[in-house]
Amino acid sequence: MAVTASAVVAGTAASTALMGGNVAASMSRSLARATPDVSALTRATAGVVIEAIGGPPARRTSSNGPRRWIEVRGLGGEHASVIAADVLAAVRATPGVHQAFLNFTLARLVVTVDADGPSAAELCRIVADAERDRPRAARQHPASLPGDDALLMARMVAATAATVGLGLSLTGSLMRLPRLPDLVAVPPTLADHLPRLRRELDRRLGPDGADVLFGFVNSATAALTLSPTAAAAEAATRAMLAAEAWNGRLAWSRHEPGLGSQPLPDDVSLTPKSSPSPPTGPRNATPTASVWPASVAPLWSVCCHATSTRPVLPR
Repeated sequence: MAVTASAVVAGTAASTALMGGNVAASMSRSLARATPDVSALTRATAGVVIEAIGGPPARRTSSNGPRRWIEVRGLGGEHASVIAADVLAAVRATPGVHQAFLNFTLARLVVTVDADGPSAAELCRIVADAERDRPRAARQHPASLPGDDALLMARMVAATAATVGLGLSLTGSLMRLPRLPDLVAVPPTLADHLPRLRRELDRRLGPDGADVLFGFVNSATAALTLSPTAAAAEAATRAMLAAEAWNGRLAWSRHEPGLGSQPLPDDVSLTPKSSPSPPTGPRNATPTASVWPASVAPLWSVCCHATSTRPVLPR
């Protein structure tokens, strides 16, 4: 019975690993064809990893044909109009720039470049230099668009870490290696599922950085505790999230020409758009009311996992 259960778990974990590997491989091939600028993806990967360890947030960028979408910071402060004017003047004076306008609502500079125009990295440096000339408010973690390189690479990094963790967990289980107790997985599980703790981490690291952090931590705990079932579930979840990000990127590339080909006048783009504040009162208390069930569920799953994976001693 124990041998049969182990074989089923091993087969399921191997199938999940193959599925995650196939998804990652196919997405990598499609990504290489769709985005020839490999250096931009490398910078985005390094940026989201730095975000995950508490570093400064990476500037969000995306490219689609001749258009570049560059994040502009400081548009929420009192010097927003001055920063926007300086950024537009600096970018428009760059050789190879055909058109540039600012989408104030999305905090993105949309630049159309010529065939020999500047790259996204060069435009980021120009925008950063223009922003330094003016005082800005405290930096906040940016909201990612579906076409941003940082969003896709964050999901890819987490999926890769989960696949590696599944392979290590499966190998250790088959080789009967010593493992850590299952209670090691309780703290990261609680932090990931309790709304209050997760919101705090999202505030400090940003949503993309928190996803990368939990991808590494959950994969490491599954490998150290030699839990192929938990590792398979993590790998499957991360693979589906990566596929979701890739599908969003494809949808963005289809609809982006309609957004990037309609420039906004400078006086319109410099007018701040008011965004509604989040509601207060009983609606905000709803996530807090579910803290007790959410905290009990991970503990119960760990206890059940510990009893189900207890080795059967020969009589």
